[in-house]
Amino acid sequence: MKQDPASAGTSSAAILDLPPLATANVGAGTVCYREASGPAGAPVVVLLHGFLATSGLNWMHAFAPLSRHFRVIAPDLCGHGGDAFERRRFTLEHCADDVAALIVGLRLTPVIIVGYSVGGMVAQHIARLHGGLIGGMVLSGVDWGSRQYGKASTLLYPAFMEATLRMVHLHACLLRAPLALSRRLGSRRRRGRERGPISTAASEFSGHNPRAIGGAAREITRFRSIDWLHEIEVPTTVLVTLRDSLFPPAEQRRMAQEIAAARVHEYDGGHVSARLPEYATALVSACLDVNSRMAGGRGA
Repeated sequence: MKQDPASAGTSSAAILDLPPLATANVGAGTVCYREASGPAGAPVVVLLHGFLATSGLNWMHAFAPLSRHFRVIAPDLCGHGGDAFERRRFTLEHCADDVAALIVGLRLTPVIIVGYSVGGMVAQHIARLHGGLIGGMVLSGVDWGSRQYGKASTLLYPAFMEATLRMVHLHACLLRAPLALSRRLGSRRRRGRERGPISTAASEFSGHNPRAIGGAAREITRFRSIDWLHEIEVPTTVLVTLRDSLFPPAEQRRMAQEIAAARVHEYDGGHVSARLPEYATALVSACLDVNSRMAGGRGA
């Protein structure tokens, strides 16, 4: 799917307007995260990005619309982006522990956990291992380790390669931003030595730890929550990506059926839908749905 110049311009502006990367000391290590402040007293949404992405690349279109309703926290997962990868090996459970430590350290509870792709796997582990820290959950572009997914080892790596190429394509599209915007950004860089969209995107990728990325790929192929997903009881919205070639929509729906308090929303896009500005609108709706049910539960 080609990106039109208007979308490329929107992406260029979004990646240049990311919240700054902050660092929190948690336990014996650190966690890097981005924060967009919401209205006073707003509920907290914690965004977990996908494989090979970062908090900035995955959620660059979501910070602004979500921050109209929520305080937004988006960490870089183990070995991705700004994370120093202080662990000896990558596991999804370690990612869940790191995010839980960040939630405790920043005193955020209860939060809405939003997991996209691999972030959705981490979110499921958080709900299982640290359920007392979260009040609700949104899962998108992920399933529960379905049989089709588990048997697709020979197909999985090509699918990941396609997703990776699409992510790279997104940032290549930043080169095709409208000429006026390109000139303006070029003028700003010359005057203030500010970084442009391409160098900003490249710096996000450059922080990846190869050992962690390899471990993440291994963990993804082994993920399976089918046996324990029914234990999750928090209000959940599954935002099904209807044209997802990696996690079949039918399996995303079956995953939702296994969670007692789950509802299904839909987005007509593929596995890398988060790269599109329009996806943010669907994400805000899913988060508001979860928050309304959390508020109803507290009232009851």
